[in-house]
Order: sequence, then C-alpha cells, then structure tokens
Amino acid sequence: MNKKFISIILVVTFFNLTSCSSSQVVTAEDFRPISQDDISEGILVITKDTKKYSFARTDYWIENDTLYGKGKKFVGKEEAPFEGSIFLGDVAFIEYEESDWYQTTCITTSIVIVGILGLILIVGAATGGFGWKK
Repeated sequence: MNKKFISIILVVTFFNLTSCSSSQVVTAEDFRPISQDDISEGILVITKDTKKYSFARTDYWIENDTLYGKGKKFVGKEEAPFEGSIFLGDVAFIEYEESDWYQTTCITTSIVIVGILGLILIVGAATGGFGWKK
C-alpha cells in the first residue's frame, strides 16, 4: 500500500512540475501588458530583419518603447551574449511559454479522483461489496 501511495504522489508531482503550458506568439504591442509572472520560461524576440534574441524570464524589462535586457543573440546557427536594447518598433513578434496552473490543477485533481474511484470499484468488486458476486 505504501508503494501505491508514493506512486500516486509522484504522478501528481510530475503533473504539477510539468504543468500545462502553451507557446504564445504575439506582437510587441500585445506583449506589453503581459506580466513576467505569467511567463514560465524566457522569451524569444524576433525582429523585422529576422534577428533573434532570447532572454530569461527575469533578465529583461520594457521601458517606454524599448526592451532592455541581458540574454543571447542568434547569428545564423551561432549564439553570442547580448546586453543592450531593442526598439519595440523593430520587433516582428515575441514568443514565450505561458503556464496555466488552473488547468494543471484541474487535470491533476481529475486524475486523482478517477484513480480513487477506480480503486474503490476494484476493492468493492474483489470483496463482494456493492452486491457484486465474486
């Protein structure tokens, strides 16, 4: 019984750690009102001249019409350190991962409830409960 309990806890923990997340691609104007707390990882900024920059979740900020930060700049297939600013008017779009903790909690709770109900039915069937015959 102890191993089953630990297995259930591990499955629930796995779902909470991986969480339900989705990749979002938005324009610079649509990105401005998004809080850094809603972003699970970092951001990928792609400019109109196809330059790519990546920033960790806490390594950038926006002031007025400019994104400032410390991250990486991708040149072809190589990457180089980047620290500076990018004018938001030059940004084609921004890609980021967004976590949905509500959806993750609902899925995890549903899995636990279905597991408990399944266990009750199995135990009931094995012991002859619910008026079932062995």
